Amino acid sequence: MSPSNAENSSPHSMINVPDAIRIVLHETARLLLIQPRPCLRLAPNDPNLHNARLAEAVVMAAPGYPPYRASIMDGYAIRVADYEASFSKKQDHADNDPTAASSNHRYSHVVNDKIFAGDAPKQQDFIEGEAVFAAYYVTTGAVVPESFDCVVPVEDCRVTNFDDNRLLAISPTATIAINKWIRSVGSDIPEDTTVLPQNRMLDASALGLLLQSNCQNVVIRKNVTVGVLSTGNELLESSATVSDEQQHGLIPDVNRPVLVALLQEFGNCQCIDLGVARDDDLDNMTRVLESQLERCEIIVTTGGVSMGESDIVKHVIIDRLGGKLHFGRLNMKPGKPTTFCTVSTKFGDRLVFCLPGNPVSAIVCAHLLVRPCLDMMHVSGGDVGVGPDGRCNTEERIRDMVNRALVHPEIQARLTHDITLDSTRPEYHRVIVDSASQDGGMTTFSVTSTGSQQSSRLLSMRDADGLLVLPKGSNEKSKAIAGEIYTVLLLRDSKSFFHRIRVENAKHMSKPKPLDRILRVGVVQVVDKCTTDASSTIEDRVAAALSESKSGSRDVHMSRQIQFETADSIYDFLKNNCDAADIHVVVTFRFTGPHLLTHLALANRLRTRLTKVADALALQARIGAASQDPNTAFFEFVIGYIPDGRGSLVIYVPEQGLDAGLGYVRSLLKHALKVARSGH
Repeated sequence: MSPSNAENSSPHSMINVPDAIRIVLHETARLLLIQPRPCLRLAPNDPNLHNARLAEAVVMAAPGYPPYRASIMDGYAIRVADYEASFSKKQDHADNDPTAASSNHRYSHVVNDKIFAGDAPKQQDFIEGEAVFAAYYVTTGAVVPESFDCVVPVEDCRVTNFDDNRLLAISPTATIAINKWIRSVGSDIPEDTTVLPQNRMLDASALGLLLQSNCQNVVIRKNVTVGVLSTGNELLESSATVSDEQQHGLIPDVNRPVLVALLQEFGNCQCIDLGVARDDDLDNMTRVLESQLERCEIIVTTGGVSMGESDIVKHVIIDRLGGKLHFGRLNMKPGKPTTFCTVSTKFGDRLVFCLPGNPVSAIVCAHLLVRPCLDMMHVSGGDVGVGPDGRCNTEERIRDMVNRALVHPEIQARLTHDITLDSTRPEYHRVIVDSASQDGGMTTFSVTSTGSQQSSRLLSMRDADGLLVLPKGSNEKSKAIAGEIYTVLLLRDSKSFFHRIRVENAKHMSKPKPLDRILRVGVVQVVDKCTTDASSTIEDRVAAALSESKSGSRDVHMSRQIQFETADSIYDFLKNNCDAADIHVVVTFRFTGPHLLTHLALANRLRTRLTKVADALALQARIGAASQDPNTAFFEFVIGYIPDGRGSLVIYVPEQGLDAGLGYVRSLLKHALKVARSGH
């Protein structure tokens, strides 16, 4: 479709971000199967090795590291046997002999020579029967002469000159033992040790290990060549000089330098600045893209992908260059117009990411889509031709590569304030991740918005640590409430203690669930002053008991432990936290024996405070719990409703029958909540 005939509605359906990531990874894997990444063989001191990725493992060469026996201290190398023998020699004329023992030191060795770090080893054998034995002064890192098996630190030694000899006395408090203060050959890295595994990124410490390994050359994967092109007549290049009058209506080209810097930070590609292309000349845009596809394996463009008359990038790639469109719109905010294509050229297949023109949209989509693509090429580049059985099943290999691909590290974090949900699309909201805290035995992070989330407002990225994944809003759920927990995709290296994870393990990449099928479940543990056995695994047990429900996924997100006082205090706590969960599971401990009457009174009072009490449902929970623990048949189960806010269902159960009790009613909970809210 020519841009001049563009309609108000896009011909491309919106797809969810996880699906878009999978499509990108699928095409990347397919490309790698037919075009494996080439490798380079470089010397271990080559400056281009920094941030490269190993195509082959590096193994420690013989004899290991260190390659010689090295002194750990500045001191004197001696033989332990000489030191011990020196005490058994008779000392005649002790008063006139400078080697005679004193109260603190005894001269026992003659210093033959000095050996500094970097010197060749020196050695002069001692003569049997001499009164004193040979020693060598050695510095830290120097070679310890053969057969010398101990280094005595200088602070434990006294040296004096006598008759053209330097005599050594060793303090009686010195530790004399074989191999003391000596690093033996291969003690740091034994021979044949895998120093750096295949696919290891060569960071600063890895570069040092390369040199210590004594390898002759290093095989790395060749970096992917990525070109970055900005489009738009309104863009002012940083080097351009125009008058104030001409600048009216122009803006600086922010996207290109930002994306070039971002891609370089990823450390897995060679980035080429392709400049700016005008968006009012189809022929010129075609020439620019066609020429750059020759040298760039991936092209990232910004701008020109919306629905205006000047948005011509899609038209050029698809209609003029024969590209294949894989998606043309994303169900996300920001970044809706994002487009992904593949183009076949005589130089091979190319990947093209067409990102929106607003800078925040471009940055967010580069993180979500471009980085996983580059990581797959960088990590999997040369090892994808055949499967484990030596044969190549294309679809199985692609599926396996996609599942093993790396995506952003993710955490679960609690909101510190309410956020209004977008009513049209899910949002990847820029947030600051605050320090972790312990909550109910679990590590929980808190997140705060970076402010206005307009896609043109680059300030929203300045302090952003991550992207908070918020669902599309609805009439039932128009706000993300303070205290609720959501997935956050981490961006900054400052959070690098969270490792990038595989697609198959990422919660964000799991099959999306409609908002109305997600029930948020809060867990409250009620204990008295004597109870010490409240369990930190209760939340996991609740999640497991409800996870098999056909009525929808349960997002177990809140855990609190409150001390038993009265039913009214428990009710007030639930009422104040009503909007934090759709269902509150209240778990009580120690209900048998003398505590039973107390808990019965507690249950009965709580029952009177709740509205729309579901006795039949509570009976089913009791029957289920009794099948797990017969004692629970004496317990009073309560299921009812708190109408405040959106309304919350309350389930009061004992810990002993928790699993089976919830299991018996889990398929009915969503319907019960719907019925309760229908008259709300």
